[in-house]
Amino acid sequence: MKKKILFFSFAFSFTLFIVLTLFSTPLSIKLETSPNLKQQASYIEQEKKILSYLNHYKKQSLWNINLKKIIQDIENISSRVKVFARKKYPHQLILLLNEKNTALLLLKENHNFYPISYEGDLGVKKNLQDILNVPILRGAFFEKNKALRQRILQILQEIPEQGRPLSVQNISEILYHEKHDSFLLYLSTKPFVLEIEKPPSKIKLQNIDFVLNYLKKINRHKAFIDARLDKKIIVKKN
Repeated sequence: MKKKILFFSFAFSFTLFIVLTLFSTPLSIKLETSPNLKQQASYIEQEKKILSYLNHYKKQSLWNINLKKIIQDIENISSRVKVFARKKYPHQLILLLNEKNTALLLLKENHNFYPISYEGDLGVKKNLQDILNVPILRGAFFEKNKALRQRILQILQEIPEQGRPLSVQNISEILYHEKHDSFLLYLSTKPFVLEIEKPPSKIKLQNIDFVLNYLKKINRHKAFIDARLDKKIIVKKN
């Protein structure tokens, strides 16, 4: 009887030790980035933000890690990253970062979505569950004209991914204005429309940010912002 009690006592103590060890062992994060992604100049700054974000998890237990949230948060930091994550018990989180080659989505008249690569190439139809959080192009002009798609991609390359009033993350839809040979950017933060025709300079971006901040300050709910001119920005009622 005493041997059984000693055996169960030992087994319980050992199990408790294992459980406490699993929950108290600091998290080890293994981050692997594809070579193509590392070569992109724009990714260097984004990688710093990703590493800073992951530092918050290092004191947590692997058991408490929400993989879906981490994947979503990292892909929000960089729209060019596709994340694959898995847990390796007892305490390792493995993250694989690959290049996401979908810059935009084209919405055709048949209401189907088609991915557009960063080179401007049009891909095959996307299922609804695979739709990415990227700006949507509307209109037959974009479907027929690759050069037009490349033009808007050049513009978007000069706009920050996130963190500023005008950022790629804040652009919901893009239309082509044939008469002005320009693009209409519909912002998701407020019903503002920005008209632009070429890649903006740093000064132009600062001026657009200033205008958007001012409109927010005066609580303007709608506005049409014409940023085609080099030296000034015109704001009209939308």
